[in-house]
Amino acid sequence: DTTAPSAPTITGFTDDVAPVTGVINTSSTNDLTPTLNITAEAGSTVEVFRDGVFVGNATANAPSIYTLTPPALTPGTYSFTARATDAAGNTSGSSAAFSLTLDTTAPSAPTITGFTDDVAPVTGM
Repeated sequence: DTTAPSAPTITGFTDDVAPVTGVINTSSTNDLTPTLNITAEAGSTVEVFRDGVFVGNATANAPSIYTLTPPALTPGTYSFTARATDAAGNTSGSSAAFSLTLDTTAPSAPTITGFTDDVAPVTGM
């Protein structure tokens, strides 16, 4: 076998920090240890990179389904890619980049600037 596997696909991540939990396909979370979800050729070794730096090998949870929880991150935006190596030692190209923003800052409290009274005898602001 001299054919490289197809590049893996990072399909999203699993968030286990409230208020939004479960499998997420968007690119923002408050979870500083999100678990990446990756599809790749069954039986391959999947290497995961954050901003071009190797962070670990993904674990196969089912044929062609892999996950990796990178070491704890700080708030910011990161780019993850993956590549697969099959049993024969052929390595794929890199996956498309998956951008993930970690945001743990609560939004500013709203400011009430007035109200409108719509019940007579006095109406308006």
